[in-house]
Amino acid sequence: MNRRIILTLAAVGFIALTAGCLGSSVDDEAFAEEKEYDWNVSDNVDADLTLEEGGWIGSSRFEAVYRIDGTSEVELYRESFTRDSPLSVEALQFKTTSGDVYTYADNPDQFEYEESGGRLHIMLPEEDGKLAFTATRSDGQLSLPAYVEGTYHVELPEGYRVGDFLLSSVSPSQSDETIDEANDTMSLHIEEVDSSLSLRFYTPRTQMLFWSTIAVLGVTAIGGFFYFKRRIRQITEWRREQGLDVETDDEDQGPPKK
Repeated sequence: MNRRIILTLAAVGFIALTAGCLGSSVDDEAFAEEKEYDWNVSDNVDADLTLEEGGWIGSSRFEAVYRIDGTSEVELYRESFTRDSPLSVEALQFKTTSGDVYTYADNPDQFEYEESGGRLHIMLPEEDGKLAFTATRSDGQLSLPAYVEGTYHVELPEGYRVGDFLLSSVSPSQSDETIDEANDTMSLHIEEVDSSLSLRFYTPRTQMLFWSTIAVLGVTAIGGFFYFKRRIRQITEWRREQGLDVETDDEDQGPPKK
């Protein structure tokens, strides 16, 4: 067999065998990162998400505190068109109903986990309490499955807003927005999150640039329309003056040429 073909097959086999390890989202060091969470999730909220402000390029992070009620396991993952993929989790912690806080850094034996079916399965210390972790998100948006069903409170990064029908979206749409003028932050109270949560948001600067560009393009398009309309009229008048648009009857054109 051709040596090049053998090397190619060997490379493909190696990639297939190691794909699970190379693509793993489980990272003990990431689980053990230190983080201080706000555990004061109100009684009428099942999830509290705080979105951190990101940079110009790349991904940003968000902090999540989920209320756990009667379950000892959660599945964390991201959805895509082709398949699910495990969520890369950092600073994993759990607070019991009695007030004890378990961090993966200090109590790794309290958390068991495994990856299977494209999901990260985490066994919790108790069936009731609050689960907290940090994960990445794309800039200007957040899209997650509903790990816990119910009502969500989401705090957008400083200076970000929703409301523009082209630049933002909130799904599910049953949401109330409040603005903290002192901190320049907007919070969303979203009810009936039962399958997924999807947000797109923007800064007022982005909104101004977007609509300014639309206005300039609109004025340019209108100006171009009237300019070409005037040029066509001028050309039509010139052709008429030159007699180029004089129509003749078919019977005046003589017999057809053979």
